[in-house]
Amino acid sequence: MNEKIPIGEFIGRKVRIQYNKKEFEGIIIDETKNTFALKTLNGVKKIIKNNAIIEIDRIQIHGKNLMKRPEDRIKM
Repeated sequence: MNEKIPIGEFIGRKVRIQYNKKEFEGIIIDETKNTFALKTLNGVKKIIKNNAIIEIDRIQIHGKNLMKRPEDRIKM
């Protein structure tokens, strides 16, 4: 699995998230240290980062590697 973390803001980006043997596709509308809020065709889903695999721009990232505040990640 490629662990290169995309630079910049995730809000507004289209993603695919695997979480608890389910897969969600949508647009990230909010992010906290521990969660993503994902707008899908079936409504808004709150996804816990720690248990998820996130695919952004064809890059897969373990959610545990994103467990920090968005503003801290952007500073990296």
